[in-house]
Amino acid sequence: GEREFIGTVEPGGIFGINFGMGLALNDKSTFSMGVDLNSVGRTRQNATPVAGSVRTQLASLLLGYSYRYSDKTTFSVTVGAGLTRDTPDLTVGLRIPMSF
Repeated sequence: GEREFIGTVEPGGIFGINFGMGLALNDKSTFSMGVDLNSVGRTRQNATPVAGSVRTQLASLLLGYSYRYSDKTTFSVTVGAGLTRDTPDLTVGLRIPMSF
């Protein structure tokens, strides 16, 4: 195989915004919901947009629950639902932050 110089490739930049709110159910439990929005720009090669590359819009609805197990441990579960074609249909996250 021969190598071909393709020049400079610049992936599209990302502009994102997210917002949400949380509600304390009691002194140990919280519920949260939010929206995550991102816009990904076109890919450029040698400062020219690549044919077929498009600006992509990404959006997810996020729902979460956290439980303060102890002074040093919290369990957090997050479920995300994709709202656009290019966003994953479902994401699930589990976090267990611990303090020492």
